[in-house]
Amino acid sequence: MLRRRPAPLLVIAALLVACSSAPWPSLASAPAASSASSAAPSTVTPSIAAFVPTYADTPCPDDIEITALVEHTCGRLTVLEDRSKPAGRTIDLLVVKTPTSAAEPRSWPGTGFGGDLGMSSAGVTPEGATRTKANQYGLERRGLRYSDPDLACPEVDGLDVAAAEAADGDQGFQRRFVEAIGACRARLTGAGIDIAAYDVTEAAADLEDLRVVLGLDDWLMDTKGDASLYTFAYLRNWASHVGRVVLDSPRFPQDLDPRASSAALDYAWRQFVAACGADPQCDHVLPDPTATLRTAVERLEARPISFRSTSGRVATHAGRPVTIVVDGEKLLRLVRSTLGGDGPGNLAGLPAMLAEAATGNADPQAQQILGNDPTACVGRRPECVNPGAFAWGVYLSVMCRDVVPFSRTTAVTSGPGDRPFDRIATDELLTAACQAWNVAPADPSVTQPAAAGTPMLIYTGQLDSWSTRPQAEAALATLPGAHSYEVPGQTHNVMGFTDCSITMRNAWLDDPSKPPPDTGCLSALHPVFHGSVAGG
Repeated sequence: MLRRRPAPLLVIAALLVACSSAPWPSLASAPAASSASSAAPSTVTPSIAAFVPTYADTPCPDDIEITALVEHTCGRLTVLEDRSKPAGRTIDLLVVKTPTSAAEPRSWPGTGFGGDLGMSSAGVTPEGATRTKANQYGLERRGLRYSDPDLACPEVDGLDVAAAEAADGDQGFQRRFVEAIGACRARLTGAGIDIAAYDVTEAAADLEDLRVVLGLDDWLMDTKGDASLYTFAYLRNWASHVGRVVLDSPRFPQDLDPRASSAALDYAWRQFVAACGADPQCDHVLPDPTATLRTAVERLEARPISFRSTSGRVATHAGRPVTIVVDGEKLLRLVRSTLGGDGPGNLAGLPAMLAEAATGNADPQAQQILGNDPTACVGRRPECVNPGAFAWGVYLSVMCRDVVPFSRTTAVTSGPGDRPFDRIATDELLTAACQAWNVAPADPSVTQPAAAGTPMLIYTGQLDSWSTRPQAEAALATLPGAHSYEVPGQTHNVMGFTDCSITMRNAWLDDPSKPPPDTGCLSALHPVFHGSVAGG
């Protein structure tokens, strides 16, 4: 069984010709950056005359150091919090450098923007450095776990029990959630933090500052999930410094509308229905998936069910058993999470989970997922990691500046018929949270399709409810150097769960001007359901 790999770190950058003779340059005395980056962006200047970003080697954080068994070093990049204020506050960002063990290292370096929004991804990446044959430079995004400041919101994380014990649309919980968002905002702004500065544009400029300070060029950018919004912001301003891009399960800046989210859900559901019908065991358990889902949602809306969780993360956090409530909308979010979660493991049990829900029961998989749900995550974010690795402040600053203001606010309210997920396409909880977070919208240019001829490899999972093949194919119109592939049987983070996508990428890196030379491994992949004939 393939072991899950961590999500790729920030892009892998290449050394300038002047430095290319050294496979791993000494950076302790990195030259100061010039007063401006070589290619100034349209909305942000990463280096201003009154301030020069700096880099210094530092010890790695203890939890990274303990788990790292290969060569690595760490450092701190100091940049402006708000680049429109050259005499303003500065922030420090962790940089983790992992050298490749390849006998003939690539002449270019690798980097990326980590995993999905709000998730910390800093760490040592020996597997990536080995497979790509490139030195990796992982930059922790501003506001996340290893950066200073950290925009985590323990006020919100502390509501995971309340969220579990409430129905999905419970107004009492929504009030508590919004109050916690406001309390986190007040604490951070009271400490002098400009929460609006933790958006897509400023974070993309951080990577450009790192490139300039360390004298790098010709990046390989390897990014997963909706952190691709950072990648597109970087390409919008500094594409000339990027030689190749790999996007795993991306979100495109032009697809911010709730209707795009609903379309992604519909596509993933149709793929599941077709795959289930083609699998004898799944078809036996679930002969009409849409009718079963409709029955389950209607039943749970009329009479929500509950179950007692004693060993999940939520109960452990509470220090007591927790009674978790499941209504119709929570079931829809659970199904979305199962389709679009991190890897296809939960997908295998989806038929049984739906069949049980239609009889008014929560099966063991449903209980496990909801029993480990960080506050209001399942069905709202692709991955639900422990609170220590997630920063609500970063997530909200991006969503409330770069996404929500450019989304249509008209709620989609159709019932659970042929389009069962329309009712969760517009998230009232997020809308209310953005009102409490209270940051100004970003420049509308953040929603423009990236127009770059940079060689690009795009992967989407066949059943991913967040990132789909139709979205990727539509984006190709402005990305003439891109090649897009749907990976059968996969959900979110396809490179973490199948060697096929990694093998294709590694071969493509040798000549990114052309499609991968061999895509035959895709034909051997397919959805697998528990007890299925095809899956064993």
